[in-house]
Amino acid sequence: MPVVYLNNPKDRHIEIAAKMVDLNVVIERDIDGYGKADKTEEGENLFNELISKKVSLNSVIYNTLIGAYCKNGNMTTTFRLLNDMRSRGTPPTLVSYSSLVHGMCNVGLVEDAKSLFGEMRKEGLLPNVVCYTALIGGYSKLG
Repeated sequence: MPVVYLNNPKDRHIEIAAKMVDLNVVIERDIDGYGKADKTEEGENLFNELISKKVSLNSVIYNTLIGAYCKNGNMTTTFRLLNDMRSRGTPPTLVSYSSLVHGMCNVGLVEDAKSLFGEMRKEGLLPNVVCYTALIGGYSKLG
């Protein structure tokens, strides 16, 4: 699609912003596809390449990669991504924490997962039914 420059600079910024939203959607789908294909590292390589090129990434992209690593049980990398997210000015969301709670419960760190509820509240987020269900599931696995 050719770029059309409009007379009004404000319109041009709206057009550029719309294209950036589309770019984030494409990136999120690519990273999600890598995660579903059990190629999470390739998704992170794409993620890192975008960061090196100064592409602005939103919480959806971070959450997609965080979710993929949580499913794989790689909690060390998950928390590294969470810290990177914060350091780049993108606050964690309820989806970020839901993935973390679920991932930690799956690797048997149920008490650590429970402690995330306090961290969520400090960030102004209230745990929802997804978080509580993951925590209950974690406790039921412990017996």
